[in-house]
Amino acid sequence: MVGEEIGLREINEIFREERKRKLLLDLPTDFYTRCLEYISSLESSIQEEEGTGGQNPKAMMLKEERERAKEFVGKIYGERQRKILILAHNKFRGAQVDITPLTGEEQVFFEGLFDMMKENMDATLGPNPVGRKRLRLLFSRRHKKEEKTLSRETKSTAKSAPREDLKAPAAASSTTSLDAPLETPRIEEMGEKPPEEKEFATVLVLEDLPSLMGPDAIYELAAQDIAALPKSMAALLEKQGKVRFVEGA
Repeated sequence: MVGEEIGLREINEIFREERKRKLLLDLPTDFYTRCLEYISSLESSIQEEEGTGGQNPKAMMLKEERERAKEFVGKIYGERQRKILILAHNKFRGAQVDITPLTGEEQVFFEGLFDMMKENMDATLGPNPVGRKRLRLLFSRRHKKEEKTLSRETKSTAKSAPREDLKAPAAASSTTSLDAPLETPRIEEMGEKPPEEKEFATVLVLEDLPSLMGPDAIYELAAQDIAALPKSMAALLEKQGKVRFVEGA
C-alpha cells in the first residue's frame, strides 16, 4: 500500500484501512519520517508560491493539502496508539505478540510501555513470582464479581426442562425458611422491563490469555482462574483447549 512516494491519497487510504482493522496495518519502519518529509515539502512549496505576491490560488490549495495531510497522519497515529497499548498489555500478561507491523518510532513506544508495566509491577508488588501472580488476579478480579453475579441470576431465572431425578418443589408456605434466599421485588412489579437474559458457563482457565472482547465486557483471564463466560465464548475457548467446563457449576 505504501510505495516509494507518499502523498495525501496514500495517507488517506492508510487511515481508512487502519480504522477498519482490529490488528495493526503493516507499515514501513520509516512511515512517519516519510510523512513528515512530505509535509515539509508542502511547506516549502507554499513559501515559494507566496513569494510571488498577491492572492495565489495554488498556495491556498497547497495549504489545504498540508492541513489534511496533518489531520490524517494524526488520526493514523491515534488509531495505532490504541492498538499498541493493547499489544503491550497482552505481552505483559505473557502472550506471544507480533510487532513486525510497527514503525521504528512505534517499536520504541511499545518497548517503553512494556518496560514501564514491569517497573510498576515490581515497585508495587515486588520482583517475585507471587507478586506477579497477584497482579494477574487483580486484573481479572473486577470482572469476576460481576460475572458470578450474572451467573447466579441467570441460573435462578433460566427455564429448563423438568428432570426425573429432581424432586418436585415444595408448596409455597406463608412462612419463610431461614435458609431460603430473600425475595426481591420483581422488575415487572416495579414498572420496568426485565433485562435481556444472558446465558453463561463456568469454566476453569488452563493458561494465561490475552484480553478477550466479549458481548458484555472485556475479559482478563489468567491460568487457574474460575470465570463465568458467555456460552458461545466458553465453547470456542474450550474447543481451542484454553479452558475446561466446571462440572456442576
